[in-house]
Amino acid sequence: MDFSKLKATTQLFSKPKSSRRPGTEPKDKLPAKKAAQPPDVPGLINGQPAGSTYEWNVARALWSLGWKFSYQVPVMGGREFRGGQVLDFLVFTVPMKTALIVNGDYWHQTDEEYAMSELMTALKNIGIEVNSEPLVLWAAQASTYESAHAYIDSKIGKG
Repeated sequence: MDFSKLKATTQLFSKPKSSRRPGTEPKDKLPAKKAAQPPDVPGLINGQPAGSTYEWNVARALWSLGWKFSYQVPVMGGREFRGGQVLDFLVFTVPMKTALIVNGDYWHQTDEEYAMSELMTALKNIGIEVNSEPLVLWAAQASTYESAHAYIDSKIGKG
């Protein structure tokens, strides 16, 4: 065969013909796609992954009540140093900010009065003036969005 006489559009090999092109299935035949993530699934809190579902419920409650807040505020070296602490939420209440701590029953079974006073002193030492008593939510108050919302609304109201 003399290949010099072939045109550029001439196919040397024949492919089986198909009447269907990939990806052209009718829309009603495609598998259903799952909807976007429901709001009760933990997501990002101020750009950081939620530490727990309790913290996620509290953040959603604070947002819905109109409060501005900082999340995971390092105190006494934070996670950088042994013995450092991290404040769960610093809520910008007026006239002074409110330290908000979320405790699950499993990791926080002991009396934490000493740790709370140490945290409050450390906040004052780094120049963050807060109300004298932190707002502490336990599992019972933070287990659902609704309970967190009701508890926070009863303690500090709307922002």
